[in-house]
Amino acid sequence: MPAMPARKVTSIEKARRKTRPRKKQTKAQLAKEKAAAELQQEKGITEPPPPPDWLDTWANKYWKRIVPELIDAGVLTTMNLEGVEVLCLLYGNIKQASMAHMPVNAAVITQFRLLAADFGVLGEAKFGDGNGTRKSKFDANRKKKT
Repeated sequence: MPAMPARKVTSIEKARRKTRPRKKQTKAQLAKEKAAAELQQEKGITEPPPPPDWLDTWANKYWKRIVPELIDAGVLTTMNLEGVEVLCLLYGNIKQASMAHMPVNAAVITQFRLLAADFGVLGEAKFGDGNGTRKSKFDANRKKKT
């Protein structure tokens, strides 16, 4: 009897073979895992992480300057770490343009100021008491004018 040619296996069949049935979880287990994930994301950072490799020299210096202060103030968490990366990148762009005596785009400056105010780096009115005085979490670290 002649041998039958092998049937081609479709990609769908291959995928079915590779997948294993998932273990069913109860609602309590799912809620517990979700709560643990949220807690991990909201957890504050205690040690300054190294600056990302893609930051330029000025952004790197700014990272090393503000990240320890943000950690001390309890502002930096794993959830907003990317915002600090963008803040440092914007600072690096502004600094490079200024050093090259090039005009800086007003939108870049505005974005930097808004992000810096969100983190409390500039001590904007967000932290004010309504009397025009600045109350930033970083005011204690600034030198007072005499």
